[in-house]
Amino acid sequence: MKFWQSIRFRLTLLNVAVLFVCMACFAVALVQFNFRQAIAEMDRDNDRRLLRMIDRPFRSDRGPDNGFRPGEDRDGFPGPPGGRRDGRPPGPPPVPGALDPRMVGEDLAVRGQNGQKLYNDEQGKLALAQGMARATLIVDGERVRLLTIAQKRDDRVVGVFQTGRSLAELEIQQQTLWQTLLWLLPIGLLAAGGAAYTLSSRVLRPVGAIANQAEAMGARNLAERLPATSADEFGQLSLAINGLLGRLEVAFAEQRASLERQRRFTADASHELRTPLTRLRLAVDGANTYPDDVEELRHALKVTDDASRAMTGLIEQLLTLARADGSPTLSEPVPIELSAWAERVAAGVARPDGVGLEIHAEKATALGESSLLGVCLTNLLTNAYRFSPAGTSVRLAVRVVGKQVEVSVRDFGPGIPASERDKVFERFYRVDMARNRGDGGSGLGLSIVKSLVEMHGGTVFCDAPEGNGARVGFRLQLV
Repeated sequence: MKFWQSIRFRLTLLNVAVLFVCMACFAVALVQFNFRQAIAEMDRDNDRRLLRMIDRPFRSDRGPDNGFRPGEDRDGFPGPPGGRRDGRPPGPPPVPGALDPRMVGEDLAVRGQNGQKLYNDEQGKLALAQGMARATLIVDGERVRLLTIAQKRDDRVVGVFQTGRSLAELEIQQQTLWQTLLWLLPIGLLAAGGAAYTLSSRVLRPVGAIANQAEAMGARNLAERLPATSADEFGQLSLAINGLLGRLEVAFAEQRASLERQRRFTADASHELRTPLTRLRLAVDGANTYPDDVEELRHALKVTDDASRAMTGLIEQLLTLARADGSPTLSEPVPIELSAWAERVAAGVARPDGVGLEIHAEKATALGESSLLGVCLTNLLTNAYRFSPAGTSVRLAVRVVGKQVEVSVRDFGPGIPASERDKVFERFYRVDMARNRGDGGSGLGLSIVKSLVEMHGGTVFCDAPEGNGARVGFRLQLV
């Protein structure tokens, strides 16, 4: 991964960009605030200067020109002989009460760069209309903050006062402030970028460790876990990934176990089918060898029939297991009254001569599919009949145990050793001392029972009650 593609670089760039925008906005706001404050201070200073002039007593005894003598400027201060202070010839004396807008005090005069007094007629007219006018204008090539006030006496305007201050000094201050901020901006951005890059590197360091360790992990070492030493979001991420790894480890283990079961199932099924096929081939070879021997032909036909029945039964059991594996849950379970159901199923199972059947069934109801549970009970009874000696009886019991209903079949045969009881529900498993291929069993009956009962949400069991024999059954949830 290239440097500019990393999250570290993008976070740093984002921080610098945000800081740049914030600093730029702050600089503009600071300059504007400073300018407004300076203008406000100028306005207050202009107000004070004009108020001092306006508050001077107006002397009406100074002559017919409304208080001004010849040879004086209109501001009331001595002027040059024979003329005005600004060098202009004296004008005609004004009509008493007339307005002379150049009635400006010496200390209030707005002067240009060459020292002459200046006056803005537009601001004067605005002051006459509004009483006061403020403006920032260019006077004699220079920006000036101007204040104009019209003075009234007895509801009559008797003069216009105008003063102003140059903004040159303020503009120099503003320029200096801008230059300072422009120097501070790149320095601040560099410092912030370095700090952001260092901080993001430290914060993202656990991500690098997680990525390196995750890259080193494979399907064979899923037992390893990522470090989760912090309580922040990265620690939570490590815990979440560890949980995912745990589930993957369980899934891989189940997959390996499933593949192993399939491999063993295929091998066992091939081995089980080999026996009847071998018998069938031998019978056919004998019939071909002695085609005129009637007894040999009858024996070959009988062996062929037995072998075909054995293969048919084995294939049906394999198909039942395949359906159970493909549909781990029931589609539409219905309530089943198990006492009548057990009697009905037991009546349809072939019972060998000399072996009896005892049924002890309590009233109980469970959810399920009657046909699938019938396969379970049929396999249990067939298994019990196979290993029951003549003169004994098989006991079928249906009883309520707490919140469950228990269906069990007990025989009085050779029994099952304690070390073998957990294995009897495995596919193609046989107890050596009691089961062999010669008795017609395939080793799939109890494994089918286990698969179908688990589809109903139940459990299977195998125990050895007092005396000989074995008790095998299943438990379902009571309704």
